Amino acid sequence: MSKIGFSKKVFFFFDQTFFSLGNGLKKLFCKNIMQRFYRHKF
Repeated sequence: MSKIGFSKKVFFFFDQTFFSLGNGLKKLFCKNIMQRFYRHKF
């Protein structure tokens, strides 16, 4: 039982970490694309 609970905790931790990392990368990526787009447009 404790093994399952531990793996659930670890999975949750990694899930949260990758989620926040993914969000940060997405924001950076979108920012970069928007800057390039506006630079080319104007």
